[in-house]
Amino acid sequence: MHGGRLAARSGVAGGPPPIRGSILIGIGLAGLLGGVAYAVYKTVKGTYHKLISSTDAVLDLAIKEGLQWVYSATNKENSTEAVSKEEKLEWLVGQAPPEFTTWVDKVHSTHPRAIQLKSNEFQEATRESMFRLLKRIKIVMESRSIYQDTVAGKCFVGILEAEDIGKSTFIRRALVRNKSPGPLPEVGMGMNDHTKIPQLYQAENNLWLVDFPGGNSIEDYGDYWQYFSALPSFVVLLLPFEGDLKQDQEDMYKKMVAALNTDFIVAFNKVDTIRPDAYKKGLTIREYFKAQRRKTSNALGCHEDKIHYLCLDPDPELPGRFKELKEQGVLSFEDFYGKVLDNVKKWQLQSL
Repeated sequence: MHGGRLAARSGVAGGPPPIRGSILIGIGLAGLLGGVAYAVYKTVKGTYHKLISSTDAVLDLAIKEGLQWVYSATNKENSTEAVSKEEKLEWLVGQAPPEFTTWVDKVHSTHPRAIQLKSNEFQEATRESMFRLLKRIKIVMESRSIYQDTVAGKCFVGILEAEDIGKSTFIRRALVRNKSPGPLPEVGMGMNDHTKIPQLYQAENNLWLVDFPGGNSIEDYGDYWQYFSALPSFVVLLLPFEGDLKQDQEDMYKKMVAALNTDFIVAFNKVDTIRPDAYKKGLTIREYFKAQRRKTSNALGCHEDKIHYLCLDPDPELPGRFKELKEQGVLSFEDFYGKVLDNVKKWQLQSL
């Protein structure tokens, strides 16, 4: 894994272990669950091994086993289809008879010979294979408990950019605005002097900004998707304003959305670097950006309210231009930060 962790910054000596620890547990679940590896079956023809390589496969097996204990009479499921597999498994273990829940809770002190599972997949499996599955169920329960205690109610906003277009500026200003303790991200680094691993900054009580490694291609982010996607989160993608949406920008957005299953806000920064007369084509500035937002949302396949045009750090030599743009709806840092907070509030309401 490239870097292997998300680093946390909060001003507290040594960083905030609960947040960092819960992230590593919550997002490292795949590695922990991979330990089932295989089930061993005894048959009249001898012994054979069945590979169980993915986290999803382990969860599926665990859920099937839980269903046998909870719905052994009717084998009908309740209305838990909409929840995650981890949540479903947790519910099943909570509803199962004491015999099964005790095995899960005290698996490390339970002798494998005492275990007898019910699902078809484990009818002919060795006791050691059953023991391994119970251990993995225990890991899910413990991981979810730690995750809920430390991450529940918090929102993580990933800040990404295709190039040096304002990521560090946005994070720095958010931290200064809220008088957040701890070190600030550096601004004005060269194109090759990017963040090496994701950094976490606490901007509000329940809001953490995740500074993703910089780069000029999507591959620069690829190794970190699995870390971020396990968190309650959404992404701000900063792109340079160049008038019409460019094909490479559209490709980058779509590839990121496909790779990271979460909500996106797209922000075109440095609008004041181009003279309005060069792009507005006879429209007022407000009319131009309204039409541009509609066209861009159609190209990206997202809602118009997810697209913004802004100047995070207006050119001090062109104060009149930014004033005109702001009057016509282009966002300042404060305006855009407010939009991010609005999205956080919507996320919090949806997660209730």
